[in-house]
Amino acid sequence: IPNLMNQSTLNSLRRKDKIPKDYDLIYRAGTIKYIRYGYPVAVLSFIALSSSFIYFNYFFENMSYPATAGLQGNQIAYRNAKEVNITYIAYIAMNVLTILILKRMIMRVWHNPVDDTYKMILVKTLPPFQRCVNFKPGELYRKNPYPKHALQEVIHWHKRSMYYISMVDFRSPADYYKMIGHDCQKDDELE
Repeated sequence: IPNLMNQSTLNSLRRKDKIPKDYDLIYRAGTIKYIRYGYPVAVLSFIALSSSFIYFNYFFENMSYPATAGLQGNQIAYRNAKEVNITYIAYIAMNVLTILILKRMIMRVWHNPVDDTYKMILVKTLPPFQRCVNFKPGELYRKNPYPKHALQEVIHWHKRSMYYISMVDFRSPADYYKMIGHDCQKDDELE
């Protein structure tokens, strides 16, 4: 939580994200370690699985499989090359899905109170492995104002791109509502 961070930690995050001093940290993801370490592992796993899939299909075209009659007691053996290919494709699809989800998870959000702009820091494929997206209040929004389940609650949209951000990890609920463009003063005036 940004309130509990000391100044040296904030300064190191500011240097890492290349953020000017007039920005305040209002959001830091609780899952940041999973994002930071899970993304490179998913990319390396995708590369390894893809290359082994190609290697298997290229070099082991005439590979013999165990006879079907002897497999009654062993249910985990592959019977033919099609089963091996389906397994590879399933693992590659899981890695692609993991990569896509981790690329859309917001790690940090910085706010400039002077000109009321925001910067969100996300993971990137190539070094420095971070990218920054600038936006104004209300540009990042939730399609479902009254979510029915947790997945609808974390999905937010910005220029037709979906991002995952949790309201729990904000400095305060007011910061979250201001970021998505909700005007609390108008609601108070209506009452």
